Amino acid sequence: MVEPDFRRLGLGRRLLEWSVGWARGKGWEAVVVPLERDNAEAAAFLTAQGFADTGAAQPHFPSPQVGTLWRLALESAGDPTETQSP
Repeated sequence: MVEPDFRRLGLGRRLLEWSVGWARGKGWEAVVVPLERDNAEAAAFLTAQGFADTGAAQPHFPSPQVGTLWRLALESAGDPTETQSP
């Protein structure tokens, strides 16, 4: 989650890239993010980053709303720390 005044600056993407890199380093197979159902902006962001809605219902904390879990399979995700050679 990025504070509203600091959105659209690339912070969310960079935080997500760091998290995915950290998870890869720990040998995780996936990264899972809980999201409230009515958060269309965040859903679009996660979709653009390669996440898929699992459809699994979960309470979103600290909100009492039920949301869904979004999953990024790391074996199919590009390594955010890789640099491409020309």
